[in-house]
Amino acid sequence: MKIRSIILIGLAGILVFASCASFDASQFPKWVEEEGIWRSVSNQSFKKGAQNAPTEAQIKNIIDLAVKTPVSGGANDWFLLVLKDVAQQQDVVGKDNAHDGTVTIMVFTDRVLEKHPRNVPFAPDRGYVSAGTACGYINLGAISQGLGTHFYLTPAGYYINRPYIPAYTATTAKPAIEDVYLKGKGYQYFIDGDYAANPTGNPNGAFYDHYGALKFVLAVVIGNLDTTADTTVTTKKYHPNVVFAK
Repeated sequence: MKIRSIILIGLAGILVFASCASFDASQFPKWVEEEGIWRSVSNQSFKKGAQNAPTEAQIKNIIDLAVKTPVSGGANDWFLLVLKDVAQQQDVVGKDNAHDGTVTIMVFTDRVLEKHPRNVPFAPDRGYVSAGTACGYINLGAISQGLGTHFYLTPAGYYINRPYIPAYTATTAKPAIEDVYLKGKGYQYFIDGDYAANPTGNPNGAFYDHYGALKFVLAVVIGNLDTTADTTVTTKKYHPNVVFAK
């Protein structure tokens, strides 16, 4: 598989999506499968250089698609934090795994903490499923832009290389990742009006201080693939663990 073909197919896909009249939706799985563009690439497969980084428009398109993630009740009980700063990206996923040619999206989810600041149902099954589904849409959005992704379920850089951030060089303490990236930042999290224990009092829903309610799930590094990435694309066989009920 050649990277140029991935990018061209990805761009062609955008045009195809834009022309609904000529788009045969039944062929979409075949297109994705034959090109292999649904596969996450190995780390360190992205082009370096700010000129190769995903553009604001590309990231916006990816986020716009992620927002449309189909979840129960239409409540997007997940939160995305986009990191463009190189030091922040490397702090989360490791110094060798992000650079000036990448953007990293941190994915957080709600209702998975037993000690929740609001009286909400403890529902880790729902919380992780919703966040996982959103990640699938992030991946789909990225490949539609001709970009590649790599998923980090563990913040490789964060706990291993905590002193990389100067503020922590004087201590061995490792604060929760949510404390560093969410606490006191002023970010707002939207809660639907019918959401359990909605603290806003607004029947139409409203924005709310999210800190203490959300838990980090994973990070997605996005970038333009290096010309050598065709040798590092995931080659593991994906078995169809599916049967039809008798």
